[in-house]
Amino acid sequence: KNVLKKDGHYLNIISSGTVNGKEISSLQIGNIFNLIKHKLANFIRPGAIPKYDVIGVKPDGEQLQMVFDLVREEKLTSVFDPQIFGFNEIADAHMYSERGYATGKVVVRIQ
Repeated sequence: KNVLKKDGHYLNIISSGTVNGKEISSLQIGNIFNLIKHKLANFIRPGAIPKYDVIGVKPDGEQLQMVFDLVREEKLTSVFDPQIFGFNEIADAHMYSERGYATGKVVVRIQ
């Protein structure tokens, strides 16, 4: 299900860094597939589907502030799935996202 208009632009922010001495990254094969698919489709028929880009970030307050500024200036919009999971349903939230049911980011309520 598409959440963007044809002239929209989807930006996937991939995080990476070190946790407990191990390098981690949220890059997945699906991100690469979507990037190639969208770039190829827009090369063949410009504007046929929304633009898709991936940007990698490391934990950095300055970069995070830049993203917050873009949101505040309404140049960047976050899309959240309407389904909200409780903390005790975190496994269900993960499966929901992995199976492709989510439209946007999945929210897990901590309290």
